[in-house]
Amino acid sequence: MKISQLVCCAVVLMAGCKSSSSGGSAESSEAPNQAAPKPWTTRFMGRNVLFAEEVRIEGPAGLLDHVVTRPDTTAHDVRVQTLPEGLLQSVRVKNNGQGEIRGQLDQLVIVATRSLQVLERPGNVPVVVQARGDVLYKDLATGQEVRQAVLRIEGQIEGQ
Repeated sequence: MKISQLVCCAVVLMAGCKSSSSGGSAESSEAPNQAAPKPWTTRFMGRNVLFAEEVRIEGPAGLLDHVVTRPDTTAHDVRVQTLPEGLLQSVRVKNNGQGEIRGQLDQLVIVATRSLQVLERPGNVPVVVQARGDVLYKDLATGQEVRQAVLRIEGQIEGQ
């Protein structure tokens, strides 16, 4: 396994986990120096599913706390890069084109048949999901479907 794959797997595992520590007393869980939760968007809290060939998720610092991907190193190429735009995680289906990439942004379930990218950007930016290629977006609560070649969903961060 390549180092970049190990780093990506570790980042994915950390993004999906929340840890807490306790000093053995009830008062320690209410420590005054605990950071308040960062503002976030409610746009992706509904139960929805997104299928597309390519999906790109962009958002501010803290995005990785809301995104989980499930790369399979036998079927996917995984890369983690630091770019001027921010930290980019890319998962791409290997050359044989078999399989799919699964991920989740809050309650939005994502299935990509070619690639899934997650870009955590600096600054006050919205959370944007861009999908291309035979896109199907379905609201599981209402059953409403949207089918098109390209779809862009934007969620403004609350308080910005």
